[in-house]
Amino acid sequence: MASIETTVAAFGASMKPERRASERHPPVHGHTRCWRRSPGARGHRAVVRPPARRCWRCGDASREATRSRSTRSRLAPPVAEGGRSLTAKMYRMLLGRAAGLLVEASVIEVSTDRHTSVEVWTISCEGIHIRASAPRLQVAQDMELTARLSIDGFPHTVSLVIEQADVLSHARASLLLRVVSATPAGYQRQSERIGLAATATLTALICGRIVPNEQVPGQLTDLSESGVCFTTADARPRSDDRMHLYCRFLEGAIDCDVRIARASSYPTGMTILGCAFIDPSPETTSVIRGVLARLTPHPPGPS
Repeated sequence: MASIETTVAAFGASMKPERRASERHPPVHGHTRCWRRSPGARGHRAVVRPPARRCWRCGDASREATRSRSTRSRLAPPVAEGGRSLTAKMYRMLLGRAAGLLVEASVIEVSTDRHTSVEVWTISCEGIHIRASAPRLQVAQDMELTARLSIDGFPHTVSLVIEQADVLSHARASLLLRVVSATPAGYQRQSERIGLAATATLTALICGRIVPNEQVPGQLTDLSESGVCFTTADARPRSDDRMHLYCRFLEGAIDCDVRIARASSYPTGMTILGCAFIDPSPETTSVIRGVLARLTPHPPGPS
């Protein structure tokens, strides 16, 4: 009886066609993002780590899929800077550096998604997260913030989101901010500027190297409805400083806060500041328009 069973088993095995190695272990597919390969494929890894999730493109297991979709969506895509594209790792390093520079600034002026300006005090950072505080009634959780920051001498627009907002005192709130993106901000004039020469004074409000209420004398060299060009021998003002401008004309006084959009130093010892007006009053706006109307050259009428 045993010999009969052995004969039948041998006959059944001989009837099965021989399968090649690739058929025994077929490759999963040729998707570049998938890392699992068959044992018969070239470059097979002896140690296979079990995947946590499936590939979000083709459905197979991959290392890329171990990161959740929500994590990927929170990171902005790599941007181009200085003519070269940034990889995801380099871009995350850029976001971390932006967070560190914002903490070094100590006090930053940000714009909110409610079209308001808020003064934020930065305390510390860990990666792309920043511990900070702000006026309690001016911030809220999930609010989106925008700040301007100079990175390696190039102006950047930094976007942040308030992940957590807790009551710190009756006047201030404790914030946990996350840096979402940092993109190069090209300078673009909003309106035409008219050249002039007028004595003016900038008073420090929120500055990195000037104490509050200290005055910086200088001269206005051009004017537009959106800002002025201020020339001074003081080299301390820098980009993103907030100051108060005062300059008197025949039409009245320009008396409002400005933000320094750019600061350029020259070998002559002079510093040229490009300043943007911050919420000018109706009186100041009327004076600016009056000065521009007086200085704008008018074409001669028909003879």
